[in-house]
Amino acid sequence: MGFATWRGDKIPCPEAERHSLRLHHVGCAVREIAPAVQRYREIYGFTNVSLPIHVPAQRANVCFVEVAPQIYVEFVEPAGPDSPVEGVLARTGGGLYHLCFEVEDLDLAIRELRSRGYSPISKFEASGNGPHRFVFLLDPDRQVLELCEKAPSAP
Repeated sequence: MGFATWRGDKIPCPEAERHSLRLHHVGCAVREIAPAVQRYREIYGFTNVSLPIHVPAQRANVCFVEVAPQIYVEFVEPAGPDSPVEGVLARTGGGLYHLCFEVEDLDLAIRELRSRGYSPISKFEASGNGPHRFVFLLDPDRQVLELCEKAPSAP
């Protein structure tokens, strides 16, 4: 059985074993990627930075900064006025707005979370290195969660 922790206590959590969730990234909405990446390089010293990637399905551009082994901050900028990121920037001014967990089986994870009151917002695919199938969901408290499916191993 897997365990969750709360204030130092280990709590049995069968879901932790079933899903093997792994934090992949924290999503941050920004007006422009370049100044955010520059800040992370200059102030925090992070040097492992991806090139910007256009994600047509989300009408956004993203860039990943590795802040720990295989854990990233994802900077997300709108790629046009109809981008969902524009709504986030209008409501919050930008900053942290979602957590993304990597899962083994995206479809199974979606089914299980729907049964627990989560509502899918959008599901999409993206090309490139790393995960390629994604879904955004709203949890019962209206927080945004993203899941990404673990990339298949190279043959």
